[in-house]
Amino acid sequence: MKSVREVQRLSSKIKRSAIAILTREDYSWALSFETDGDAEDWLNVVLLEHQKRGDAKFFTSPGIHKQIRSDLKADQYDVYPVCPMAYTPLGDFHGECLMVLTPETIHLLDAGQPTCCLATWQMKQLKKFQLNSRCLSLEVGK
Repeated sequence: MKSVREVQRLSSKIKRSAIAILTREDYSWALSFETDGDAEDWLNVVLLEHQKRGDAKFFTSPGIHKQIRSDLKADQYDVYPVCPMAYTPLGDFHGECLMVLTPETIHLLDAGQPTCCLATWQMKQLKKFQLNSRCLSLEVGK
């Protein structure tokens, strides 16, 4: 896992239900799966494992929620596995999620299904940002 630089979900135009793996030594190979769902499930497992090891630049998939796809193409983002305890007008969020930080927005995605965007906040709407050894607190509003 240490030599893996990037894992990509290949589009169906290139190869149906496939994952491309790129290593730091510029070696690559593709894995094919029976269904697109199997390919996405495998990608999600590898993504979460890689995130636990601390490499945040690993999130490339055509299945990413369309709302954040343009932000991610700029390669100016970080992805962090989080377990939010959020109570918002958009709903209550508990459990494993992915927090995607871009220069302009914060996206909260379902970790098990990254195509599902739970919430999005604009950085300019941040009223309060607090970080300590156990907790990250964000307060968003006008």
